[in-house]
Amino acid sequence: MWGRVIRQMSGKKALIRSVVFLLVLGVSIYLLQGLFAYDDEYTFENQTGMMHEKRERLDGVYIGASNVYYYWQPLFGWMDHGIAIRNFCGNSLRPAALKYYVMEAEKRQPNALFIININTFKYYDNLNLDAKNIHRAVDYMPLSMNTLRLTHDLTERSSYKGLERLEFYLPIIRFHSRWDSLSPWTLGASDVDYKSSLHAANFLEGKKDITKKYRLYDTEEPFSEDMQRALEDLLDYFDAHKLKVLFVKVPQALIKKRQSYMKTAQKIIEARGYPILDLYDKFSEMEIDMRQECWNERHTNLHGSVKFSWTLGNYLVEHYQFQDKRGLPEWADWDRSAKQYAKLVDQYLLPFETAHAARTFTDIPVLRKPKVDGQSVTLTWEDTGNVSGYLIYRKRKAGKDLTWHEVAQVDAVCRQWVDEGLSPRTSYSYRVVPFISANGERTYGSFDIGDVSVRTAA
Repeated sequence: MWGRVIRQMSGKKALIRSVVFLLVLGVSIYLLQGLFAYDDEYTFENQTGMMHEKRERLDGVYIGASNVYYYWQPLFGWMDHGIAIRNFCGNSLRPAALKYYVMEAEKRQPNALFIININTFKYYDNLNLDAKNIHRAVDYMPLSMNTLRLTHDLTERSSYKGLERLEFYLPIIRFHSRWDSLSPWTLGASDVDYKSSLHAANFLEGKKDITKKYRLYDTEEPFSEDMQRALEDLLDYFDAHKLKVLFVKVPQALIKKRQSYMKTAQKIIEARGYPILDLYDKFSEMEIDMRQECWNERHTNLHGSVKFSWTLGNYLVEHYQFQDKRGLPEWADWDRSAKQYAKLVDQYLLPFETAHAARTFTDIPVLRKPKVDGQSVTLTWEDTGNVSGYLIYRKRKAGKDLTWHEVAQVDAVCRQWVDEGLSPRTSYSYRVVPFISANGERTYGSFDIGDVSVRTAA
């Protein structure tokens, strides 16, 4: 009898050990998912950042693809208005994923305003998604039934079948050998939290003239039944859950077909009675200079984003009952993040940009190569037309103070200025800004965001 009892106890211990082993294995695989996933830092930051935000604290959640986080910077919204609106998006996110993102965000922020980017509907359909589209959409989402349904839905729309689809449920299958490409952000090593505000080099310093490619088309072209179903499912979910919703359309240089698909989506949304903020043809009204304030045809750079974030923030404050939470103890983390982000972007922005001073379009002063004579620098530029004068801005390229400072103001007839008494063996950057004065007010003109740099002699 005792032998049977001992065997039963041994069997129970073995079962318990097996269960514990499986639990440990499952938790380990889950924790490794974030490491061995598609390599996309900004998708990671936008998804995990929103999910780690305190529950029921956000004013809004902005959902879409990269045309969300290249335009709206949460910390600009905070610095300008004291509103907390985070991005929850993925690079190249397709409309079929939008409902699932809303569902996931609603779990954490049920009282938030759900802002949906209409530009996400610029595709004909959601079918034949390739691997990177699916991985970007699901790899950094939390483990939940909602994420499993999202993965199933997207893989159903792809050419991956059977066991091929397993890599999207367990991305470690595909990326398990990625040890040599693991980045610090993957390991969570950074102590800087920009609240998913963009800090990519191409965003901070890149520029492209898109004036030749920016065209407006007022046509509609039906997209596929699959796209129609994805949009209707999203709107049905909003109807059923009585959520606060705003659709936003951002300006991009898109071909006629893609603009037509977006028009079709916009018509369906309007017919269902949901509000739309259409900024597609508002480059000029937002004072975004298409010659150099976009990174490429589809995204703004830092300078354009400042203006877009100001425009959207003003609209949200005017139309929704958001309180200014700057300086409140329970929001100290947002204040702290804003200071960190300001320190970063002040290396690239002139003071009047973040102050949202009056702007106008003028010719851009073309700076010739500066002349260095010991500790003096001579700047020379070309005429920009009918302006009142020029402001000279300077910053150091290294050291503690990397911000821009106004160092001189010269008359409109002036084409040259000498900066004297500089430190030896020091690198400096310069910008020349035209301005117009009228009725006691100063309006700032266009300037070259690609500043010129020099190094003084010993």
